[in-house]
Amino acid sequence: QNGDSIVGQGWFYELVIVPNPASNNTFYLFSIGVTNSGDSGLYYSVVDMNLNGGLGAVTQKNIQLQPFKIDDGLTAIKHGNGRDWWLFFRRAIAPSDTFYSYLIDPTGINNFTIQKTGSLHPDYRKQLFFNSNGDKLVSTSFSGIIELFDFDRCTGVISNPVNISQSLETPFIGGAAISPNDSVLYITTNTSSPDTSYLFQYNLADTNIRLTKDTIHIYTYPPSVYEAGFLKLGPDNRIYVANIYYNGFQNYFPYADSMYNNINMNVGVIQSPDSIGSSCNFQPYSFYLGGKRCYSQFPNNPDYDLGPITSSICDTVTSIDEAISQKPSSINIFYHHAWQTAFVNASGLKGSQLKLIVMDISGRIIYSERGVSANGFFSRDLPM
Repeated sequence: QNGDSIVGQGWFYELVIVPNPASNNTFYLFSIGVTNSGDSGLYYSVVDMNLNGGLGAVTQKNIQLQPFKIDDGLTAIKHGNGRDWWLFFRRAIAPSDTFYSYLIDPTGINNFTIQKTGSLHPDYRKQLFFNSNGDKLVSTSFSGIIELFDFDRCTGVISNPVNISQSLETPFIGGAAISPNDSVLYITTNTSSPDTSYLFQYNLADTNIRLTKDTIHIYTYPPSVYEAGFLKLGPDNRIYVANIYYNGFQNYFPYADSMYNNINMNVGVIQSPDSIGSSCNFQPYSFYLGGKRCYSQFPNNPDYDLGPITSSICDTVTSIDEAISQKPSSINIFYHHAWQTAFVNASGLKGSQLKLIVMDISGRIIYSERGVSANGFFSRDLPM
């Protein structure tokens, strides 16, 4: 209700929804006017899901926060306290090395911050992507710049830029995603030749990331022009690759009713994204969308389940009464020699997402997995 005429459209992450930390039923819809030049700037609207019989209603609409034109790639990440949120964007100005952000907490939208770091991007179209832990930020430029930054979820500070690709080395970048164990970066591009698109892989664990660039898949015309779309790490730890179908002459946004085919009715899947080279097992057009069609992007959903950074200086949202009633986190491991199995049991965990890491006595990681806790409990039997 009252949700018409919201600034922003579905192009290249112009919209992102952030829960209001002060309320369980209200949400901020942030939007930028990239597609329509008359709506330049950053805006927000407020949705109350308790209204309109539970279907929700927009109670405030198109409130301008900034007047200047903003690049594609609006993004959000949960604060290290597990409650508040950071909103990040970049201004449509070139060249630029500037990041802009807001903090969304129970008091509202505040703490507008400007940070200058990294390379000067020579073009107007830039994108921002976080890894699953929220401690790494990837910034890409349409001209081909790929930069990796450290990100502090507690302070919102972006630091330690690593330039992976210079301008025009990997031109016309579409999307980016980092593998679940944070060791592999995937990039999609559409080159200056419209009949060829690429899915590239970089090994982030290497000392020279740029030299590890590997071609995982090449899309060619026919059947489709500018085919490779954005990437998204799913909750199943697979990375999904969007496809857009364009035959070179027929309008593709929106698709005509007759434009149903194997390309736009399926998305690609990187089955083992932590693995290097062909072992990542990329399967194009392998996930059926149930009769629906895909364009070049996925919904711009941040990780709503990302938990707090426990035992850190910013994990301070509990009151004194709550802290007294909470049981401390604990982990217990029992190894059964006859069964050659380690039994891992954890309790009192905060948040729903977790990562289990097992190291040998030298500190080498011999096992890792991501999981979900059940009411603060997690257990795993590990044959060893």
